[in-house]
This record gives sequence, C-alpha cells and structure tokens, in this order.
Amino acid sequence: MGNLLVVSLDRLASAVSSPCHVVMVGLDNSGKTSLMYKAKLKELIKVHPTMAFNVECVNATKKLKYKIWDIGGRESNRPLWKAYVRKTEGVVFVVDSTDSSRFEEARHELFNLLNSESAKLNQVPVLVLANKQDCIGALSPDMLANELNLSALNERHLWHVEPTSAYVGEGFVEGLKTLGRMIAQCRGEHLKDSNEEKTPKPLRRNRSSKKKRSRSRKGSTGSYEGILI
Repeated sequence: MGNLLVVSLDRLASAVSSPCHVVMVGLDNSGKTSLMYKAKLKELIKVHPTMAFNVECVNATKKLKYKIWDIGGRESNRPLWKAYVRKTEGVVFVVDSTDSSRFEEARHELFNLLNSESAKLNQVPVLVLANKQDCIGALSPDMLANELNLSALNERHLWHVEPTSAYVGEGFVEGLKTLGRMIAQCRGEHLKDSNEEKTPKPLRRNRSSKKKRSRSRKGSTGSYEGILI
C-alpha cells in the first residue's frame, strides 16, 4: 500500500467525509470514554462503564470532524463490535498500556475483529491508542506494537500507534489527525502538507509514534481512579 504521505489537514478534510465515521473499541477499563470526552469537553469527567455505546462528534481540526462510536468493552459487549464497524472508515483500538496482564487479551480481541469476514474491515486503517501514558509502568508505543504483533497487519491495514493520556489530555486529537491521513491514503489521496516541515519523514504503516510523553510520579490507581471504560 506504500508509505503514508503527509497531507494538509485542511485539504484532508475535503478528502474524507464530514463527519468521518469511526468506531472506537478496546477492553473494558482501557480509558476509551474518558479519552473521547476529554477531547470533546476539554475536561476530565467521571464516567461509568459503557454498557452499550456512546456517540459523539469530535473535531480534530476546525474542518476535520469525526463521528465516533464508542462501544462498550466488557466481554459481553465484544461480539457486538462486528456489527458496529461495518462501513466504518477507521478503527480506533484503545489499550491500557500499563496493564501487561491483558495485552494478550487485547491482541486477541483486535485480531478477532479485524479478521472477521462479517466485519468487512479489509484495508480499513487502524489507530491504536497506547493509553495512560502518564502512569508509571506504561509501555512505549513501539513496545506495545510488538506486544500486539501489529506487524502482522501490514498486508491488509495501514496502522499507527499513538501515545495518549486522558488524565493529561494528550494524544487523542493527534491520533485522529494521523487516522485521517491514513483514510485519505486508502482513498488514493496524495496531498502535500504546507504546514508541516519541509522535509517530513513519511509515516509508515509498521511504525508507531516515538513521541515522548511526560509521566507523573503517581501510580495508575491515583491517576485513573473512577476513569473507566
């Protein structure tokens, strides 16, 4: 599928539908809902485990808008993911990067979804959010990509790993911008970004973000108490 070209975000908005329809999934307690509402409301709110789904519109830029379907991550909800992702333009998969005991479970659920014939996700871009980066013990995007074996997606999906923190409020919008670029490339859009560096390094489908995030000295319990789902 080639390299992911850097494109103008304003021109990108005209290359994708508005709002762009994406589905956000992940295991329970990964922080999906908290990330979405932090980006939308600009404040961290206490949320409850999502029993079904939430739908919100979030702006990545003034012109690039997303309609995000946030689907519950409990085990009983996961069979429903396949129904929600049909005709989606991108999949956002959120992982608690501090919980190594559930990486294998997360990998299984992600591949189960992407490989499902009924979901019809072949060639659909995948944005993985390495969440809770503000917490001690959070795995880096590169290490998380290895844990999830994302290189196995190379033949059928563009993908990117973005470090995020709902507590700090970083990474989510940046990830959505990258997702938009992947969607545009899948549509054959080759646009030059005049707002980026003159000689930007192309993003590749098998490379995760190497942005460094500052981490608090507090443990994950103190930072994420009451922030679920």
